[in-house]
Amino acid sequence: MPSEIKEIRTADINHRKQYEQFVLKDGNPTVSKLIHLWNYWNKEFFDNSFKAPPIILLAEPSRPSVLGDYSVIGAYGNRAQIRIRPSLMSGKHPHMLPGEEYKKGRFLFVADVALHETIHLWQDEVMNDLEPAYHGHGTLFRDKCNEIGEKLGLSPVRTCKKRGKDAELPSCSHFPHNVRPADYYQGAYVRERDEPRPLRGRLERLLKDFSQDQVVRELRSMGVVRTRHVYGGQEGAKATPLLKHEWFVETFESACLARGINPDLTLSPSLADSLDTWLDEKLTRGSYFGAKFYAHEKESSVSEKLSEIVAQWEFVEISVFGQKMEVPAIPDLGFLVLHREQIFSWISEQRMRKTEAIMDRLQLGGQC
Repeated sequence: MPSEIKEIRTADINHRKQYEQFVLKDGNPTVSKLIHLWNYWNKEFFDNSFKAPPIILLAEPSRPSVLGDYSVIGAYGNRAQIRIRPSLMSGKHPHMLPGEEYKKGRFLFVADVALHETIHLWQDEVMNDLEPAYHGHGTLFRDKCNEIGEKLGLSPVRTCKKRGKDAELPSCSHFPHNVRPADYYQGAYVRERDEPRPLRGRLERLLKDFSQDQVVRELRSMGVVRTRHVYGGQEGAKATPLLKHEWFVETFESACLARGINPDLTLSPSLADSLDTWLDEKLTRGSYFGAKFYAHEKESSVSEKLSEIVAQWEFVEISVFGQKMEVPAIPDLGFLVLHREQIFSWISEQRMRKTEAIMDRLQLGGQC
C-alpha cells in the first residue's frame, strides 16, 4: 500500500467529471466508448479507487516510438491525461490494417493502450509511485498487470528489466498486447518483424503491388505443396500412434472425464500425424520484441480452448464448403482432429462474442 495517497484538487476532479459528461454526450465516439470502458475497469480492476476519469485524447504521444502515454499534468494544466496515437484507430499506423472489416479489432487494440496507461494513472494517483527507476514498469506495475491479467485469462509478465527467475517472461512494458491471444485483435494488428504475419494482412499488402493472377502463377511455379512426416513402422497399425503432443489428447480426456464421459482416444496414424503437424505450426507462429521471440499460442492457451470446446460440445456448429456438419452427440476426438480448424475458429468466435456482450452491456455499440 502507498505511504501517502496523492491529494487531488477539487477543481481537477470537477474538471475531469465535466470532461466525462461532455465526451459521453457530444464527444468523439471512440473516446466516448473508452470512457465507458474506463468506468468498467475502475470497478472491476481498481476497486473504484479513482475519483474521476482522466482526460483521454486521441492525440500524438510525446515520443514517436510509443503508442500512448500518461502525463501527470496535461497540455493545458489539467491533471491526469492519457494520449493515444490516433493513427491506431484510423488504420494509418504501419502496424494496423485499414478498412471497415478491421475497425472492431483496431478499437480492441486502442482500448488495450488505454488500459495500459490507466495502470500508470493508478500508480500515480492511488499508489503515489510512478517507479521512475523502471521507467514506470517496475514491480508495482507488473503486479497490477498480473492481477488484471489473471482476471482476463492472460499469461504473467515481468518487470521491464530482464533478470531473475522471471527473465523469460514477456515484459509488462507491452502489457496487455504481448499476452493477448493471436486472434484477439481480429487480424487488425500486424506486429513489427512478425513471422509469419497474419495471412490476410500480408496478402492484402502483397496485392497492392501484384495482381491476383501474378500471385497465383508464382505459387504454381514454386510448386507449393504440403508434406507430412510419416510415423515409422505405423503403416497398417491399429493401435493409437505415439504423439509428439500427447498433452492435447490428455487435455481432451481430462475435459471429457470432468463431464462424466469416458472418451475413445483412438486416432489413425494419418490423423495423429496431421494433429502433430498442425500443433507444430500453431505453436511456432509468433512475434519478436527486440531479439526475443514470443509465440502467439502456447500449450496452455490451446489446452484452455480445447477444454472449453469439450465443455460446450453440444453447441458446436461448423460448416464445410457451405454445408452444416452434423456433430457427434458426445465429444469425439477423431471428429475434433479432422475438423480442428473450424472447431477452434468456432470457440474463438464464442470468446469474441463474450467480449462484445460486455461492450453491449456498457452501451458501447455505437460507431468508433
